[in-house]
Amino acid sequence: MITKKSYVAQLRRMINDTFNEEELRTLAFDLQVDYESLPGQGKAAKARELVAEIGRSDRIPELVSDCAKMRPNLDWSDQSAVTTPETAAATSRRRLIRGAIAAGVLLVLGTIAFFLLRPPTLPSYEGMVEIKADAYPDRPLDTIDVDNFWIDRYEVTNAQYQEIAGDYEFPAGKADLPAHNLSWDDANNYCQKVDKRLPTEAEWVLAAQGPAGWLYPWGNDGQAVTLP
Repeated sequence: MITKKSYVAQLRRMINDTFNEEELRTLAFDLQVDYESLPGQGKAAKARELVAEIGRSDRIPELVSDCAKMRPNLDWSDQSAVTTPETAAATSRRRLIRGAIAAGVLLVLGTIAFFLLRPPTLPSYEGMVEIKADAYPDRPLDTIDVDNFWIDRYEVTNAQYQEIAGDYEFPAGKADLPAHNLSWDDANNYCQKVDKRLPTEAEWVLAAQGPAGWLYPWGNDGQAVTLP
């Protein structure tokens, strides 16, 4: 089954805006999802990860049905089907952003290991940096609490990816360039094999923008660094 990403985003916002934390726990229990094991802290983070978990198992219709039972007075149908020039333009922008992420940004910049208080099970901190816990502004009136996590300092190179994946080719002389043209599943499988995982959206944004919410990795001045 294929569910439109715009509807999933709409559903995530409705769940976060409609249910309190206790109701969200009940919803997760009814869907046989361990609420406490969902990544992140705070209701907004849990709501996002719950929808993501249900989406990965193709159970969005079941989630919608349970939401409708808890709030029968609300319309849980796909409102994104009503298209205006404004919504079409906004959707196009979102698709461009999500497409860039899906094309490999998560793999290139975001292979991370997530551990609180540096537990001894983390294989190695070499080549990684620690991102401190912070609140990520998801929307003007909402924030997502992000716990401490570790993220790779540099991109996963072609050579590094080939060493783990095996069946992967790249042009001669490009061994040290970032791996590319990979699907989300490719990136996720690589992370699992090296005892890491992909970051959540909030973790990736926090690592890229820093606690000050910079426009660029180096600050807010786009002319401060000359890119090749």
